[in-house]
Amino acid sequence: FNALNILRASGYVGVGVNSPSTLVEIQGGTGTTGAVLTLSTKETAVDDNDVLGRINFQAPLETGTDAIKVGASIHAEAEDSFSATVNSTALVFSTHTTDTATEKMRIASDGVVTLTAGTDYPQIHMKDSGGTVDGQIYATGGQIGFVRGDGGAWLLKLDTNSRISLSN
Repeated sequence: FNALNILRASGYVGVGVNSPSTLVEIQGGTGTTGAVLTLSTKETAVDDNDVLGRINFQAPLETGTDAIKVGASIHAEAEDSFSATVNSTALVFSTHTTDTATEKMRIASDGVVTLTAGTDYPQIHMKDSGGTVDGQIYATGGQIGFVRGDGGAWLLKLDTNSRISLSN
């Protein structure tokens, strides 16, 4: 096993590899495990909302106030205080077009996916292999909407008597 190789001419760093092909390359594990990158906290008492690790994406050498901020981020967030039997953790995805990246999607420890939109309603777009939108699903005002790629639309609504109605 090769420990750590730093190629000073290129600035590349390799862990477990003699000639890294990217800025940081990690090789390890033969068989089905592969290389593992671990981000861990030094927190000795993990509580609800503590961040265990984060990957930020930004362009800090750009100019302008918004240009140098984190544009996107992925982090693991504790959903409860950790104990001998609890390590409930969500995976949070944050993005933004201006200002600071904010949460847009969360995968909770129970597998529930939550989409969050800013001023618009959350949407899921389905595209074909050529990138053309085949349809979308959205939620607004307690209703779920479905839109076909050709513009045809339906609205699914649950009324106060727990009856479901479908309209277009």
